[in-house]
Amino acid sequence: MDTEKKNGDISPPSVAYLNSLPDKYGWQRENEHGYRIKEQLYGTKRPLRVIYVGAGASGICFSKFLQDRMKDVSLFTWARKPDWSHFYSYSEEIWQYFKDVVDRFDLTKFFKLRHQVVGAYWDDGKGVWDVHVKDLTSGQTFIDSAEIFINGGGILNAWKWPNIQGLSDFKGKLCHTANYDTNIQLDGKRVAVIGIGSSGIQVIANIANKVSQLYTWVRSPTWITAGFAQKYAAPNGANFEYTPEQKQDFAERYLEYQDYCKAIENELNQRFKFILNGTPEAAESKQAS
Repeated sequence: MDTEKKNGDISPPSVAYLNSLPDKYGWQRENEHGYRIKEQLYGTKRPLRVIYVGAGASGICFSKFLQDRMKDVSLFTWARKPDWSHFYSYSEEIWQYFKDVVDRFDLTKFFKLRHQVVGAYWDDGKGVWDVHVKDLTSGQTFIDSAEIFINGGGILNAWKWPNIQGLSDFKGKLCHTANYDTNIQLDGKRVAVIGIGSSGIQVIANIANKVSQLYTWVRSPTWITAGFAQKYAAPNGANFEYTPEQKQDFAERYLEYQDYCKAIENELNQRFKFILNGTPEAAESKQAS
């Protein structure tokens, strides 16, 4: 491991000046155990470094919080988007929204993309986390250190191929929905889909009319619930497209749009009753599925 490159290309806050101050009064500043008294005022704030893993929704929110923090802490919506195209937004639009938020609030400076955290170890003597990071572009590995280490990597990044005998011998194109190749062309091709979870269902529905032949392998029946916030969706929980007039209304009538968003959020939160044993909602969802 190459440890010459400490802290990557990010310079940590320096505290060397504390130990370089002169002994103004000739006092003994270090005892026989190596403890050294610093020449600084009581209550002086110690600079802290924070390493955060992940640049998804949580990472973006945390970066914005860091940029605005230390006055007080409150919870509010700071990047409302009144011009969503559909009630159930598509992945490309959600992805673009995240990128727009990062650009709008100048959060790129907090991110190091194509860097993989391969290990994090607590140094009890220094009181810091030593985080081992691999630069996926250069292949170089270095150590970064911080007092606070936050894992915001989520669970969707921990994808893996199913354990299927002979999968590695397949001569065609292998593609995983969690790491999807957007350049792949499926028109007129023979395509096999393994699995019928939410991703499998969406893929099958979108490619069925494009491919020449479609094969699906299903291990067990899938569990289907009512649509998310179906009360506010189209009839039978279907998706719908917002009209230009609706988008303009959302942008101009902020309070009414906020009430609309809160109502949808409240309806979404009602779904938690489905998983509470003994509730009427749990019984209804079991019967419906």
